[in-house]
Amino acid sequence: MSEEANKAVVRRYFEEVLDAGNRGIMAELFAAGAKQHFPGRDLTFDPANVGPRGDQTMRTELHHLLTDGDFVVAHLTHRVTYHGKSSFITRIGPADTSGRSIYWDATAIFRLQDGKIVEEWVNRDELNILAQLDAVTMK
Repeated sequence: MSEEANKAVVRRYFEEVLDAGNRGIMAELFAAGAKQHFPGRDLTFDPANVGPRGDQTMRTELHHLLTDGDFVVAHLTHRVTYHGKSSFITRIGPADTSGRSIYWDATAIFRLQDGKIVEEWVNRDELNILAQLDAVTMK
């Protein structure tokens, strides 16, 4: 697929899945068995096991969306409000997000094959997240 088509897939992931909460289209965007590498944990996408998103509102600001062949790199800011009881999984363990609004900057790298995401690597500002959740104190 073209680099522009790959960018469109990644843009749909942010706009339709993460921001709009439409997890039902994940099988259109991710290949079965796709690997998602998050700080401290890896996930494998299983289209038969797509559960609902937690009770949250997310807005993503895409600052840059760059391509190189089958790779798409996104530089972004997420702003999330957690409405119910929830936690954010970090490298040092879960941090309570219940009723909180937080934001973080991130870089996500996607590898696509045949128009679907087959791998994702996420690097995010976890120190800022933990500070907003009072899990660490910064001077």
